[in-house]
Amino acid sequence: MADTAIANQENIKPESLDKPNKPSSGDDQHFRIIRTLGEGAYGEVLLVTDKKNTNLMAAMKVMNLQHSKIAERECKKERVIQQQLTDAGNHPNIIHFIGYRVDGTLMRLFIEYADGGELFDQIEPEKGVESTWKARHYFRQLMEGVKFIHQQGICHRDIKPENLFLTKSDVLKIGDFGLATLFFYDNKERILTMPCGTRPYASPELMNKSYRAQPTDIWSCGIVLVAMLSGELPWQAPDRAEESFRVWIDGEKGIEKKNPWSKMERQALFLLKWILNDNEKTRATVDQILTHPWCTERETIASLTTNNTSRPNAKRHKGNNDDSPVGLFSQPLHSHRGIATSPIARGDVDMAAASRVAFSQPATIESLLLSESQMSQSQRLEGWDALSKLARRMTRFCVTTDVDLTTQKVLSVCQAHGVTVHYKTPTEMVGTQRDVSFIVTIYQMSTIHDDDLVMVDFRRSRGDGLEFKRIFHQLRSDFSPIICEMGTNWLEQHGLTKSQMPPPS
Repeated sequence: MADTAIANQENIKPESLDKPNKPSSGDDQHFRIIRTLGEGAYGEVLLVTDKKNTNLMAAMKVMNLQHSKIAERECKKERVIQQQLTDAGNHPNIIHFIGYRVDGTLMRLFIEYADGGELFDQIEPEKGVESTWKARHYFRQLMEGVKFIHQQGICHRDIKPENLFLTKSDVLKIGDFGLATLFFYDNKERILTMPCGTRPYASPELMNKSYRAQPTDIWSCGIVLVAMLSGELPWQAPDRAEESFRVWIDGEKGIEKKNPWSKMERQALFLLKWILNDNEKTRATVDQILTHPWCTERETIASLTTNNTSRPNAKRHKGNNDDSPVGLFSQPLHSHRGIATSPIARGDVDMAAASRVAFSQPATIESLLLSESQMSQSQRLEGWDALSKLARRMTRFCVTTDVDLTTQKVLSVCQAHGVTVHYKTPTEMVGTQRDVSFIVTIYQMSTIHDDDLVMVDFRRSRGDGLEFKRIFHQLRSDFSPIICEMGTNWLEQHGLTKSQMPPPS
């Protein structure tokens, strides 16, 4: 009965919720869990690899259906939407859906693994991404992905840098469809009423509980562009009670001289005035954005992608609506008891189906391996090339101290900055400050240029990405005396930190 209700409310055919899984490969234990990639409202996202072919990588989203009836309904809806998008064609700017299985109260979704990390990681606080052309490169791909989603009658409703993923070749992919819904079905457009998403990225009409699908996603894309160009968010919520929002909407004179707008070139500002228009009827459409002079400048940069096939306290809140009994502002990320995180977790999804996201290991990485003794059981790679399987992340660096001294240093630095810390393993700890949580993992690296180095890796667990980056920079400054520039530069040169996409010629 619950399945039928959500199907009717979301315009999804009821029978699709009971669609059988893809055929089993016949091996119920043929993938291996490498490490945790992230935590979600109903479970965790784990990196897995095929035991027979370790170059085949996938992300496995494990969701606890027993969390609540709403959780069960939302998990099933997310699976149906991801399946629908993949069935419509493997668009290069959408995270691909590989398969799923249900074991008792656990649902496992197997999706494409984006080894370049999340977009927010490439955005430096107060600065933005490295260059305007790179922001354009990412933004055009974002709009192409949104165009495809909307063509399938689906609205994402939570577009933000934390839900936009990159490959190491800088292909941007839209992911996390937990709040997505169908807005167009049987040749009819549905007006949405559920307030959801993340406040700084939400459109004004979404906050008023009655909105059209396409314009609200486009507004969110505009806020992402502001973040990429300036390294900050223009407001905490699209509310006239907030001065920064009111000044923008009223078009007060001299606004281009104030942050974040003063950090942008004139053409980008013109485009944003069209996108961040509080009238959804006259807001720019996807096609208008893609043909705008700012987007078409250096067109060859954007075309390479298709061919190469914040503020703190940005929480998600709940509200009532017609989409489900309880409205859903995406919840602060956390893990739940009962989620299978052990390498003995079973599954029968055919990992060969993940060949389209096969992991390619750089030959030069082979000279550097991580010590198994420094990895938790869920991270142990048992002789595989661990470093090449790390997602690109700018929040890591090398130090000259050994593992024990580095661990002590991490603890003391975090405590000095008011970060609450608790250990997961002897070399992995969780830090929390206000609404931001992150994981710090310490890795022993093998010899590079006759030096034994230790890598310190920070990964956002929950909370606003830009605020996490601000916290990281504060902490990193206290490591300055022991940071090994040679090792840190090596990580960058091998594509393990910053994007290595070359500038246009």
